[in-house]
Amino acid sequence: MIEIEKKLAQIQKKIDEEKAVISKNEEQLKQSKINLSDLEKNKKSLLKLKKKADDFNKKISESLSELD
Repeated sequence: MIEIEKKLAQIQKKIDEEKAVISKNEEQLKQSKINLSDLEKNKKSLLKLKKKADDFNKKISESLSELD
């Protein structure tokens, strides 16, 4: 009977350890999703900035060609 209780205690300890690992992994996944979301927002902002810069450069080129 004591052997069974020892085995049950070992199994419960292992289950608790695995739960802790799962919890840690879930937290890392959540943080990764947040980071990915931030990167996607930054990408959109950079693309908007690039478009504005391209438009500005186009206007400058047009203005310079009018001076020729």
